Amino acid sequence: MKKILLFSTILLLALGCQNDNVTNEVAVGSENYPRSPNLKLLPMELSPESETDQTALMQSYGYDDGQVVFGVHGIRLGSSSELSGNVALAHYKKATHVHLNINNERHVLSNTNVFDFGLEDGDYQLFAFINHSYRVAIKNPNSVLVKQMKIKNKKLAKSSNIVSPTLIYNMPYGVFKAERSDQIPVDFLLWNRQRSGEEYFQIIIDNQYTFKVSNNQPHYLQGLSKGKHKCMVEYRDANDVLILPAVSATFELE
Repeated sequence: MKKILLFSTILLLALGCQNDNVTNEVAVGSENYPRSPNLKLLPMELSPESETDQTALMQSYGYDDGQVVFGVHGIRLGSSSELSGNVALAHYKKATHVHLNINNERHVLSNTNVFDFGLEDGDYQLFAFINHSYRVAIKNPNSVLVKQMKIKNKKLAKSSNIVSPTLIYNMPYGVFKAERSDQIPVDFLLWNRQRSGEEYFQIIIDNQYTFKVSNNQPHYLQGLSKGKHKCMVEYRDANDVLILPAVSATFELE
């Protein structure tokens, strides 16, 4: 029963409601970020097969003395993903890759299954998933790891599945080159929860531009000015109350 719930939850990320409603709002923002007066957030129209690749598997992980190793099968990391639909996203230089996200705060991308990633002894939330070369996650529950882990004496001392609903950040993160594409992916995962009623996602760019979207399919930004930026994702109910902790990351468009 749990597997069925997880599958239906993640599947919503890929399929969603194709007639996505995006509401744009502009607020008084921080002067620390550049203005982007023509900024738009648009839904990606990707084939379901590209987002729910059933052959891509991430079945295990381990940690020992600053190194994380994932068991990835059914997909070749470092390969270029075929991109279809209405977008012209720039492909990441490392091509198909694993996104390692610790506590929704630390992010590392690698086109191998081995990460050199030091962690102090303590408790952490580990989120790991496979991204296409155009930086959108494969939203197949078998290609996602959501773990609570304990590191002790530089080794993995304890690991368990996170079963509580969780919002997980994917993109945008890192550096994007404007000459390659001005379309910046916005992507996240809603783990172990099905959106219902009038619940919605709120995308906030640079504390200035707010976009309300009715589903969690991938989107892309267009019209962003060059410079350093911040993206925040919130999940709210019909009364605008925050349902889960917001997630965010910084990125740059050169």
